Amino acid sequence: MEVIDHGPHAWFLVRDGDALLLDARCSHGPAEYSVVIELDEAERQAYTARSKVYVDQLAQAIHESAPGVQGSTSPYRSRVLGPARANQVQQTILVWVEAHR
Repeated sequence: MEVIDHGPHAWFLVRDGDALLLDARCSHGPAEYSVVIELDEAERQAYTARSKVYVDQLAQAIHESAPGVQGSTSPYRSRVLGPARANQVQQTILVWVEAHR
């Protein structure tokens, strides 16, 4: 796994083989959390075409949909990766952040 792009204080994009994994930061009042999803084919194509601008918009859409809030009807909620894979992504990000301080 490797971090291939990021939006400061908003998201990290991680490549794992052929998969692109987005760690989007969400903040709703006192609650802050990250949501990790795998980009689907349409999202991958949009990223290829529009790069960081697209990921900024996607991360904002995830944030606004509040997938981590109880009772949320976020379309991203069902796409949130399980804890083991999300932890791998977050560990990769931590190593990257430490290396880029």
